[in-house]
Amino acid sequence: MCAAGMLAMPLVISQAGIIVGPILTILTGLLVNYVHHLLIMDWQGSQPSLMCLVFPYFVLEFLMKDLSIVSYVAMLGNFLNLLGIIFVFEHIVSDYDGKEVETHTDLGSIMFCFGVLLFNLSAIGVTLSIDKSLKQAKMMTSRFGVLNVGILGPTIISVIFGTLGYLTFGAMEENVLRSLPYDETSSMIAMGLYLVAVAFAFPLQCYPAIATIIEVIKYHDQLTIPSDITLRMIETVARPLFVVMSFIICYIVPFQAPFVAFVGNLCTSVLALICPALMDMCIRAAVEEVSRLMFQAHRTNQTIDIRKTRLPSLRPEENDYNPRDHRSPTHNIKLWMAYFNLLRTMFAAGMLGMPLIISKAGIIVGPILTILTGLLINYGHHLLLGCLNEIAKQLQIPYVSYRYGFRVALLHGPPAFHFLGRHGPTIIAVFMVVSQLGTCSVFVIFTSDCLRDIMDWQSSQPSLMCLLFPYFLLEFFMVDLSIVSYVAMLGNFLNLMGIIIVFEHIVTDYDGEDKEVVTHTNLGSVMFCFGSLLFNLSAIGVTLSIDKSLKQAKRITSRFGVLNVGILGPTMFSVFFGTLGYVTFGTMDENILRSLPYDETSSMAAIGFYMVAVASAFPLQCQPAILTIIEVIKYHDQLTTPSDITLRMIDTVARPLFVVTSFIICYIIPFQAPFVAFVGNFCTSVLALICPALMDICIRYPNYYGRNNFHLYKDLFILLLGFTSLSFGAFFSLYLIRIRLLSKYSPNNYGFY
Repeated sequence: MCAAGMLAMPLVISQAGIIVGPILTILTGLLVNYVHHLLIMDWQGSQPSLMCLVFPYFVLEFLMKDLSIVSYVAMLGNFLNLLGIIFVFEHIVSDYDGKEVETHTDLGSIMFCFGVLLFNLSAIGVTLSIDKSLKQAKMMTSRFGVLNVGILGPTIISVIFGTLGYLTFGAMEENVLRSLPYDETSSMIAMGLYLVAVAFAFPLQCYPAIATIIEVIKYHDQLTIPSDITLRMIETVARPLFVVMSFIICYIVPFQAPFVAFVGNLCTSVLALICPALMDMCIRAAVEEVSRLMFQAHRTNQTIDIRKTRLPSLRPEENDYNPRDHRSPTHNIKLWMAYFNLLRTMFAAGMLGMPLIISKAGIIVGPILTILTGLLINYGHHLLLGCLNEIAKQLQIPYVSYRYGFRVALLHGPPAFHFLGRHGPTIIAVFMVVSQLGTCSVFVIFTSDCLRDIMDWQSSQPSLMCLLFPYFLLEFFMVDLSIVSYVAMLGNFLNLMGIIIVFEHIVTDYDGEDKEVVTHTNLGSVMFCFGSLLFNLSAIGVTLSIDKSLKQAKRITSRFGVLNVGILGPTMFSVFFGTLGYVTFGTMDENILRSLPYDETSSMAAIGFYMVAVASAFPLQCQPAILTIIEVIKYHDQLTTPSDITLRMIDTVARPLFVVTSFIICYIIPFQAPFVAFVGNFCTSVLALICPALMDICIRYPNYYGRNNFHLYKDLFILLLGFTSLSFGAFFSLYLIRIRLLSKYSPNNYGFY
């Protein structure tokens, strides 16, 4: 890891820019480290100088055939590398004179740097050889094992070394050794040390290739296995041939940097990224089932098919059966993970739009509307989980999904709702997928705007191209809710850092003058704000995933449980944050980040923190939609259930398709605020207000509405709000989107989007 590739790190930083470079290096190091872990777990299993070096390389290749011998030589090579690094660092420190640095880059430079980083930080062949030969194989993937220390350590050193080298020597050619003063003895010593160290590493890199050639020839034909003498002869020929081929390639292409990038992008990307990811997807089950359809009723031999069953016409007598006590989730999550997942969703990109909401609704109506909407959403989530729990309790089963719970509830209600009940699973599935797709599209719009502002691009198209590949990686590697929970913890930390920086600007940029604020509003603005609040403060998909995966399911709806803390807490913070942001910056466009002073480093840092945090939340929002798609396809036809291979293929296709669709929507509608309001009014109003209220009305039918039919009138009021948002709110949001699109494509428009 600390071999010749380390010397190119200043070139990588100079090409990618002083901001993107270190971030790209760390992310690539983490990615390479992860896929090395993944692979181990899934499958054990200049002409004069060339003439002078041919003979030493032949000698090294013939003498060091055993990995144990190579290891001792590698130890000497590491010592020489360390001495070389010390000499180079001495020049970096002593020669520093404060050169001008680049802070922007382009897509071609990023792909060049990504290939170089893949080459430098990946060692698939060496990793597999070590894994096969190491007696304590568990130490490969432990917390402080070979992979974590051997990849993440050099990654951090690469960031420091590359950044300092670029700051000292500026833009360079090939590697930092070419920038050293050749008239100083220390420079020549550093080059000599690296020359010997890298030459010693040659047999270590040849070892996996020779072993692969021998294995292919040995097991090519199962009927005729070559003898040991034949295999030794093949090895004797292959080793010098490998040296000769390496020198021929060096003679034809004597350019280090572009060839390193080519090998990294062509070969390492396949061996270290694509193949381990494909292997992991094929070995794992495609997804955990959203809900089982055949249940064994509690303490009976009766089997219940949730697609066909109905609630008893008369409510059963109260008993001590609580469905939440009988759940056994396949991939259960801890309580802190549930809090982090929900809070992570609430403090995402929508929170930054709160000052815009307060400005549209007015300084008086805005905070009141936010608090009331937060209380309404919290109650709607409680109502939904309560209805699903009541259905499971009456049927004596541990769990029922939203789709089939909606069907069972409406078929129990008045006859007028039976038609909706029969198509209930399809209705919920469509709105769930569309809602999560809208949320993911908002995340893409937000992150593309952030990257555009950081890089000072004139449009969002370059940022969309740069973000497409990272989103693919996130979607493929974070398929389990427990994995997503750890990333959510990092996202919450980045959100906190971003909020602190934004608050610092709110306080310092407030000039104490009484700025003009809006105290009145209109119905259209109220519906716009109501839809935005529904989007920001609601998380039906995440809530259902937590309810299914949390072992202590009772803690979700308790007094200080996941819902109350995860919704009401962000609601109060939204009022405080939105009001102060509006008072300081006044009316704004899209979100508060657009009002920060772009000439200050702290503003760019806040935008960068939020960009990474929101991007890391993308898989959390995709999870419910992908699971819903799998469930719909799996149980669509009761007679022909798709095989596991078919479901894995569908999952493999659905995930990248979800990412591509989100990017297409972002390309067509690159406006965050009106699109957020549309998704909230059109989708969230149905899933978080209308459907839970309908379910409660039908479950209580005909005689359980409480004193003076309190629950009936309460549910009817929620239905009125939901249908108002669905009709008028969605229409007004579409009208705003149409106006923005007409303005964008107007011949009189000279701006960029």
